[in-house]
Amino acid sequence: MDSKTDEFVAEIRNFNRFYTNFIGLVNRHILQSPYSLAEVRVLLEIDAAGRCTARDLTRKLDIDPG
Repeated sequence: MDSKTDEFVAEIRNFNRFYTNFIGLVNRHILQSPYSLAEVRVLLEIDAAGRCTARDLTRKLDIDPG
């Protein structure tokens, strides 16, 4: 992808993260998945980052570190 596409994708992902937090989906389970949306978001962020700390995740996902 080119840099303009990368920026566009990043904007959409940021919006999606904000919106799912805003409407409260992070504590609900999606369909028949054994994982909650919050769990999936954490796993996807770890995969995307390749290497990160718990602090990185709490800041990126805007979640309580507890």
